[in-house]
Amino acid sequence: MDGTLSKRGALARIALVVAVVAVVAVAALIAVAALPANKAYAETYSGSCGTNVTWTLDTDTGVLDIEGTGKMTDYYAISSAPWHSYREAAKSLVIGEGVTSIGSFNFSNCSSLASVSIPEGVTSVGFGAFFGCASFTSVSIPSSVTSIGSYAFCHCASLSSFTVAPGNTTYRTFGRELISADGELIAYANASGSEYDIPSSVTAIGETAFEGCTSLASVSIPEGVTSIGNDAFDDCTSLASVGIPSSVTSIGRFAFWYCDALADVYYAGAEENRAGISISDGNDPLEDATWHYNSAVPLMATASTTAVPLGTTGKLACWVSGLGTATASYQWQYSANGGFTWKAATATGAKTAVLSAKVTEARAGYLYRCVVTASDGRKATTDAIQFDTMDPMTAVATTEAVALGKTGTLSCSVEGLGDATASYQWQWRKVGGSWSNATANDSAKTADFSVAVTEARASYEWRCKVTASDGRVAYTGVIEFEVFDPITATASTDAVAAVGDTGELACSVEGLGEATASYQWQYSTNGGSTWKTATAAGADTAVLSAAVTETRLGYVYRCKVTASDGRTAVTDPIAFEVAATPLTASAFAVSTSAIGETGKLVCDLDGLGDASVTYQWYYRTSSTGDWAKATADGNKAAVFKAKVTATRLGYEYKCVATASDGRTATTDPIRFEVG
Repeated sequence: MDGTLSKRGALARIALVVAVVAVVAVAALIAVAALPANKAYAETYSGSCGTNVTWTLDTDTGVLDIEGTGKMTDYYAISSAPWHSYREAAKSLVIGEGVTSIGSFNFSNCSSLASVSIPEGVTSVGFGAFFGCASFTSVSIPSSVTSIGSYAFCHCASLSSFTVAPGNTTYRTFGRELISADGELIAYANASGSEYDIPSSVTAIGETAFEGCTSLASVSIPEGVTSIGNDAFDDCTSLASVGIPSSVTSIGRFAFWYCDALADVYYAGAEENRAGISISDGNDPLEDATWHYNSAVPLMATASTTAVPLGTTGKLACWVSGLGTATASYQWQYSANGGFTWKAATATGAKTAVLSAKVTEARAGYLYRCVVTASDGRKATTDAIQFDTMDPMTAVATTEAVALGKTGTLSCSVEGLGDATASYQWQWRKVGGSWSNATANDSAKTADFSVAVTEARASYEWRCKVTASDGRVAYTGVIEFEVFDPITATASTDAVAAVGDTGELACSVEGLGEATASYQWQYSTNGGSTWKTATAAGADTAVLSAAVTETRLGYVYRCKVTASDGRTAVTDPIAFEVAATPLTASAFAVSTSAIGETGKLVCDLDGLGDASVTYQWYYRTSSTGDWAKATADGNKAAVFKAKVTATRLGYEYKCVATASDGRTATTDPIRFEVG
């Protein structure tokens, strides 16, 4: 079907409605004609759709919003709703509280509607209200609904389930259908399955109940159903078999129209009873099929499974059609030799419709089948099936080295996901300890975990747990943050000859490896308590150059080095230096007139400046002997005095002068003189 009510039965019914309410239809069409013309670039459309009800369609969000009080307008053609021209933009439908009815053809052919919300307070759903809405998968009927029109949910290709709110006394459901309080099945969820045993509580099949259910292949109608309504199975193009109970007395017009695949009718009555069924026009496919008399619908069983990761629990499901009012018992069997011999399975659920077992490599190679026995003695066996296993998923963790204290990143890459999506959880442990989930920040649940690399974290082991949306799990190998070796920076300088000369401070770096370095010299005017960025020549290079003024001689400097990989180092403080005047010392002797008299040795200094000085005289007994400290009078003064004996005349003396600024000077050796 092409999304319009084109079947004979549908056309006849619509023609009747239009004829009866022609005046109302004309009024509705006039109202539609009065709407603003469609503007190609507009984003929001709105208007009225009832006396006190309005509509708004936001094409950006796709929300079709119905607000107000009372009934929505009944329209009498599929294209009459005021939003029909924009219907493809409507993705979701929201009906506000206060609206009491959904009118005829209100949302027909809104094929993009993915969700529908019918609120409490709505009492009726009109004729063809959701006809051809091909996208939404479920419909919830609130407790307030007491009336649902024909064709309301026809040709809803994705509809797989109904729910009915507790407290609704008019309708009920077993999930796949809507059944009225008096037992009439009025609607079936098109996408809920290819085989269907109608519940035994059903007493009538309503008109259009299954129309357009193109996936339906087999249906079994229970004993007690007396009528099959007009267009009930119209356009069920895949329907191949139908079970009709002996209680059926009437089949409406076009009930099985366009059921071109219908081959077998299993009639519970005798051949002569068939004449007692009133079969209306438009049911050629039913009458041309092969009728099997005094027959129940054959019991059929099919097995299915869903792929799971190897080593996890898999399930094999058995689906049965044709049971009617009978009950079923199950026995799963397996074969380890390709189906040559079979054994009864003993795993969980082996005697139920669902067999559950851990899918080992051995089980993945077995064949399975289910033998179904109905309570009336009929049997069916599924075709052989195997557990379906997913391709393995692998996860790999990588990282790049960073400086200690900087932000490091652990990255997880996954192969073998296929169409599944992945969720991540990074974990850590101390070496040899137990694993714990990382919680440092939100990135611990992503493929790329970023965190400051402290000394503690650098010592931990890490891994990532990856969980696919299909249940597979993979862990990366163990990984650690990589930390660069530290870099060290040293500052040096050479003293300048005089204040005002240009001095240089040089920074040398060790441990850079392949990284490059950037530099920033800083200075402090308060001995290192606070630091400022230097701006002199070379302040952002390894060598800072500046005139060594008296002011700068009072500053201290340091250099901050930043490696291209993020590591940093700072030199110790250093100061410019000015070379001091050399200190020189010379000695001379004051001659005595004769041996035995007191002689004097005098130390004379040059270049002392403002510094103070200390002296120390030394002597040795020969020109090659070792020096020893003198102890005679003046041994720590500029003038050394001692009695000149014949022995002392053979000694050599020298003086070591030490300035208070650290400079030293030593005289040449000298002897006492007599004469």
